[in-house]
Amino acid sequence: PVIAILEECLRDASKVGTDPDARDLQARATSLLTFVREFDHSLSAVVRARTDVLRKLFAALNDQNAKDLDRLLVALAPNNAEVLRLRAVCSHLRKRFSEAVELLRRADTIKPNDALIWNNLGSALGELGEMDNALAAFRRSCELAPNTAAAWFNLGKALEQQLYVREAQDALKRVIELDPKHLPGRVVYAQTLRALGRTAEAAAEYRLVLTLQPDYLPALTGLVGIKTV
Repeated sequence: PVIAILEECLRDASKVGTDPDARDLQARATSLLTFVREFDHSLSAVVRARTDVLRKLFAALNDQNAKDLDRLLVALAPNNAEVLRLRAVCSHLRKRFSEAVELLRRADTIKPNDALIWNNLGSALGELGEMDNALAAFRRSCELAPNTAAAWFNLGKALEQQLYVREAQDALKRVIELDPKHLPGRVVYAQTLRALGRTAEAAAEYRLVLTLQPDYLPALTGLVGIKTV
């Protein structure tokens, strides 16, 4: 989505107006587009793991470029739900969580029942400490996209952090059903097992993760923690 918007800007200069600031913004879009293309050559990765790709992208952008990208998105499509969501992701990664929530609520009014919007909203609300609302948002995302492992993982992780251990397990089991190689999901599931005193099962889960990725630090740390108890 970011690449498509940048390319659209460069194809049609009228979309950002004719004033000097807009022209300067278009020039910055050119450099940003080059950066995005060089950052990840496999555009299909944006489809397969869009949130992860965007997280890496915005984390790599310096603060000025992040501001430029936000201005560009506003100039091109101020009332587009996906653009609002992308701006919210950018705000979230810059730790502007209240701003992210506001953008996502606006996006929801334009495009109701979008699982990604609700998933992102849950994350932003969680950062603000509004855990009841965050859990409600994650649950809504799972209702809208019941076959999406990322949605169930965010719900399970939030439940585990709030000590709703058994409910967290149900969500995390769903993650593993959908994606058996979802390493963070398996690690958090192991943490719920340990919280319930099922340390042997937790250790087995950590070891399974390490068979999939031997250097996966959260699993190594979890396993060491069990052995030192």
